[in-house]
Order: sequence, then structure tokens, then C-alpha cells
Amino acid sequence: MKKTIAVLLVVLASMPTAGWAVYVCADDRGKTSVQDRPCPEKKASTTNLPLGARELSDRNSIETVNRFYKAMSERDPTAASRFLADTFTSEVRRRNQPTVNDDKASLTEGLHQVLSAAKSYNAKTACRVANRSPAAYSLSCHVDEHGIVMNQSHRTVSNQAVTVVLDGGFVKIGRIISEELE
Repeated sequence: MKKTIAVLLVVLASMPTAGWAVYVCADDRGKTSVQDRPCPEKKASTTNLPLGARELSDRNSIETVNRFYKAMSERDPTAASRFLADTFTSEVRRRNQPTVNDDKASLTEGLHQVLSAAKSYNAKTACRVANRSPAAYSLSCHVDEHGIVMNQSHRTVSNQAVTVVLDGGFVKIGRIISEELE
């Protein structure tokens, strides 16, 4: 199966790409397929939702980050994107590579592509509140992510500065600055 997918990807890569897109999708059982149309949407969680709140607290800020990564661990990009504020931005810093910046739309698109292709994804987080203000809480988080995409295991360990804000009466993530360690 691996060889078939590899050959298919080589053939597809050598063809003209105007108007073409290749999607790698994994179903709920982890079976991988390559297709020319977007992966089918998985039904988004109806239980893992942003917390409603009138003010930020240590508890609801940390819980929001935990729920965000829980949605990602369930390979549910729609639920994960619900935890991002409308004004969300991110910055990922990797050793010897350019910094990657995203807004909510581009990160959501990336989550759909990666989580749709992943056979598995798990994240372990350890966060603490670093700074409090009525408008935003700053969290310092250590995140250990592990996933399998196209039968290749990937692991990323990072320190993240996460800003949590109130957005429309819900606690959401306003910004993530991630410094990858490995």
C-alpha cells in the first residue's frame, strides 16, 4: 500500500498542476486515501465547545487551551477552529527556518489539511498563567505533539506563549507564539 501511494504521488507530481490539487485523507479507522477533491468533512464535536464567560480566569483560560488541543487530538479541525478568536494570529519559530505566521483562516485551512491526512494526532500540554489583565491572559505552555501522516511519525515539542481573550462572550485563543524545541 505504501508503495502504491508513493508511486501515485510521483505520477501526480509529474503532471501539469493548473487547477489541480491532491488531498491525502485518513478515515476514522486510519485508512489513508489520495484523491483529487477535498477530504470529506468529519462531523464536528457538539460537546467540545468554547467556554462562555463574562471575565477571564486562570481556570477558563487553561481549559480553553486544553479543549483546543483535545479537538486536535480528536482530529476535529472544525471544533479546533472554534477556539480561535476572530482576530487570531500565530507565529511559529523553528531553528534555522523562516518564521511562519498565520491568521485564523490560514491556520484553519492548515488544520483541515493536516488533521484530515493524519492517522493519529495527540498533544500533551502543561500550561500556567504568566500574566493577567481584564482584556487578556497570557499563558506559558509546554506542548508535546505526536502525529502519524502517510505512515511517517512526526513529533514536535515546543514552548508556547498563548494569549487568551474574550471574543463574543466566549473564552478563545487570540494568539500563539510557538518556539519549537525539537
